[in-house]
Amino acid sequence: MLIGGTGGEATVTPPAAEDVSGNPVSEINAGEQVILTTAVTNENAQSQPFVALIEVRDSNDITVYLAWQTGTLPANGRADIGLSWTPDFADTYEVRTFVISSLSSPQILSEIATSQITVN
Repeated sequence: MLIGGTGGEATVTPPAAEDVSGNPVSEINAGEQVILTTAVTNENAQSQPFVALIEVRDSNDITVYLAWQTGTLPANGRADIGLSWTPDFADTYEVRTFVISSLSSPQILSEIATSQITVN
């Protein structure tokens, strides 16, 4: 359960799939590694620690993947996040990303951004 915060201290782009070279992927096959990417932007004039989370839910709304990357956003700065995922099955997945302040005492820093990824 996330406690406190309403978002607005950071923004995230909807997650996208890329290959390991950073090129956008239009077709994904089960068993094929992709990089799920998002960009996190600090909306504050001071630096702040962050945890960017990427969650993948299958068509039954079950979380099949959850990963995060931590760091510190510079004042009014941006961080590009990329996390490796290999889908096991063909499905249409909802990919969600959002930012919190820390894992130990989380405050919500952004709204949730979503996208759909179809795996063959």
